[in-house]
Amino acid sequence: MDNLSMNIKSAMVAAAILLFTYFYYSGKGGSFLSLGSAIIFWLSCGAALVLCTLAVRLVAHMAVSWLIYPNAVFMILLPFLCILLLFWLAYGIFAMPAFADFPQYAASLKGFFRSHLLYVAVVSVIMGGCLYFSLPKGILAPRSLFNANLLFALSIAVAFMLSLAAFYWAKKISQPALDPKYAAYKGLGEGVQSQDLEISPLLDVREGHTASQPYYLVEKGELIVTLHYASSNKNAPLFKAFRINRQGKIADSLDAAELPAGNAGLIFDGGLIRPEDSKGAYFWVFDRTKTLVQEGMPASKNEITEMQKDKSAIRLEHFHKNARMECGTGTEIRWNGTGYFQIFHHGGTARFKIDSLYTQDADGGCRARAVDYYAAEGLDLALLRLDEKTYYIVRPKKK
Repeated sequence: MDNLSMNIKSAMVAAAILLFTYFYYSGKGGSFLSLGSAIIFWLSCGAALVLCTLAVRLVAHMAVSWLIYPNAVFMILLPFLCILLLFWLAYGIFAMPAFADFPQYAASLKGFFRSHLLYVAVVSVIMGGCLYFSLPKGILAPRSLFNANLLFALSIAVAFMLSLAAFYWAKKISQPALDPKYAAYKGLGEGVQSQDLEISPLLDVREGHTASQPYYLVEKGELIVTLHYASSNKNAPLFKAFRINRQGKIADSLDAAELPAGNAGLIFDGGLIRPEDSKGAYFWVFDRTKTLVQEGMPASKNEITEMQKDKSAIRLEHFHKNARMECGTGTEIRWNGTGYFQIFHHGGTARFKIDSLYTQDADGGCRARAVDYYAAEGLDLALLRLDEKTYYIVRPKKK
């Protein structure tokens, strides 16, 4: 095989590999192929074609120089092991996230193989198959070449295994091992139960809305929870209101769209639902009516109180780091992880966990997700609010 013919065939194989690379990774999204400029894209394609051609040409040169045993298995296996090791080293150095324990590491390893193993296998088959069918057949190779190739393959496999261990120790977060007692903690959405208490989901707010602090309607023993549109205004526009009975069930609800608010939105003002451009109010919270009336209700109907957070009733017992977070402009790095909490209610206790305790705001800042507890005198139940998005009912467990 002369040099010109080898160069042409190497370029053709490289072009086939690049074409496969494009279709394989472009469907995964966020790949290095998603370039913003057509000029940069084609220049990059040209550079990639040259580099890939040189790589294929190198493998071909090794084959014709009797550095690779003239066997289809070796011509596929050796490129496969080398490419896989290079991909793994690049992933481990630049892309692998920090992790807290072996299951997280195993999940990262599984994600690497799921994303790249098929690609490496197909590229290896293309390169090895083209080499095998391009070389003359019937040439006997010395046994020493077979042994050398086998030893090289085993060396690459050992290097891969050693890199697995090296990345495990390099990327593992340095912290004490998680106490086995925390393995029994459940997430709030799983329905938390202890010997004394049970915590069950009540309301989950969709994106673009927030859940306000609850109100207690004293005479009726009911809780009022309102949802609002996300807003920077002091009085955010009302989206929906819920009435929670003594049993912790949603007894009634009101959609703001059911009330004619004119050209203005509705706000929730101490139990009254008011149009922003009117002095009138809706008294649905007190008597379930949906008629706009002028202010002046009987004093007895004003017995509604805004519930206050009880910070002493909930305690963060342990925080276990499991991931890094970039905050602000990316210059500040902090740890995210799982928070393990204990809650106290009417002499009983319950334990639960919150995964990804920290979150990012729209401006990129990092903050802890707020965990708020509200209890009302005279009620067995209490409310637990997570990050102004989700409400849970806390109540003594039925005997």
